[in-house]
Order: sequence, then C-alpha cells, then structure tokens
Amino acid sequence: MPRKKTTTGGSRKAAAKKGRVSKAAAKRPEPKKAPPKSAKVAAKAGKATPAPPPSVVAGKAAAKPLGKQAAAPAVPTSILAAKVKKAKAQKKPAVPKAAPRLKIVWAVCDHTLKTIKTFPYPERRAAELEADRLQKAKGKEYIVRAERVPMTAPAEARK
Repeated sequence: MPRKKTTTGGSRKAAAKKGRVSKAAAKRPEPKKAPPKSAKVAAKAGKATPAPPPSVVAGKAAAKPLGKQAAAPAVPTSILAAKVKKAKAQKKPAVPKAAPRLKIVWAVCDHTLKTIKTFPYPERRAAELEADRLQKAKGKEYIVRAERVPMTAPAEARK
C-alpha cells in the first residue's frame, strides 16, 4: 500500500484521524520546524528581538505563571546586565586562613580525661612520674596522653 502524504498545515495525528496518513506515521515525532524567515532576517539585520522577562535575564525562573498577570514594567536589558556584572564584581574569593602550627605536649589526665598538668614533649618520663604520684596520693586513676596545642611564637618572630 503506498504511503499517503499529508496536506499542508495540521499535524500528523489530525491527518491520521481523517485517514490521510497511516497510524504508524502519525505516532512518529514530527520534525523540528525552522524559525520563520522573518526572524532570521531580523537577526541578520541586527534588529532587536523582544527582551525576555527580567526574571529570565537574571538567571532565575519565574515564580508564578505568566498567564493573565499584570504586565511588569519593561526594564532595559542593559540595566539588568549591568546589575548582574556589578554583583559578580563585588564578590571576592575567600582567602583561607593558615592553620596554626601545633606542637605535641604530654598531658596528665584524670578518669574524665580532664587535663590536670602538661609537660613538654621531651619530658614524658616526668609526666608519667606525676601521674603515678597523683594516683598513689588520691587513689584515682591518672593517665598520660599526647595532646596537640597551638605553638606560641617567640617575641622576636612576631616583630
């Protein structure tokens, strides 16, 4: 059976209902249509096309449908573009703060891990002796653990 051609105008589905096109042809998606020549000619000539609504220009979707709403006052796109550029120009990248230098000290802690006394890193043996002394004197358990604390800079390095 030869394929029937559609008439000008109308869709394939409408033509299929009238029996002009097969049902299989009606189910296929319609080809995309080129824009009318008048729009192409206007674009080549440099004529301005109608401006999109301000919400679209700013990069945000319209919150409400545009159906029968009152028309918003027309704002030239050059003003909107200037506002967007100004907003982008004002933002500066965040400068990450340098993490403070840390040193390790030995901390003598009670059973709740509350620090009782600290010792410099080379004096671990002194920290262990202090934990033993406190344990014998008070009858509670004391431990020695390493803690990281911020390093204090000497006064000469600050200048």
